Amino acid sequence: MTDPRRTIFLVAALVAAADQLSKILAVAMWSDDRSSIGAVDLTVVRNSGGPFGIATGSTLLWTAATAAIVGVAVVAIAGGRLDVRRLGTWAVLAVGAVLGGGIGNLIDRLVRPPGVARGAVIDWISVDGYPRVFNLADVALRLGSAILIWTVVSDSVSNRDRPSEPDPAPMVAAVTTTGEDAADGSNTTMNRTGP
Repeated sequence: MTDPRRTIFLVAALVAAADQLSKILAVAMWSDDRSSIGAVDLTVVRNSGGPFGIATGSTLLWTAATAAIVGVAVVAIAGGRLDVRRLGTWAVLAVGAVLGGGIGNLIDRLVRPPGVARGAVIDWISVDGYPRVFNLADVALRLGSAILIWTVVSDSVSNRDRPSEPDPAPMVAAVTTTGEDAADGSNTTMNRTGP
């Protein structure tokens, strides 16, 4: 596998770009109108609160929280502090999707009306039977989180079922050699302790 950090940041950039492009199109097409395709309604809702519309109107709080989480994630990934390689490709892709979803919604909060750091997130997808309107960033966040949880749980279960490895602590051995090694032909004894 190539460096997972590159893959994570590439997936994050693609998710954030797709999210922003879809929001631009949604605002252009459905700001004053609504369209239905089967069980899916396409309409624009501006969410000034958090996930699921929690704490509506607390945009500065959500902007700060989202920026902090995204910032810590970027630093952890770039610095190699978040290593998901052992969990496999799905985990790497999932982390990229979650990061991209967070960035997509953060962009809305930073640049959309009513102003810098007070912008509302553009939600535009509504599905019959699901109580909230959402966007592609939300899909990436939820799907990525679900895949990441699945990979962590799967890894945990497979590690539990795997026989335990011996303790890799360094082993110390004493080696004694006897022989006529000295230049003068006398018998010598050498004790060596080491790993």
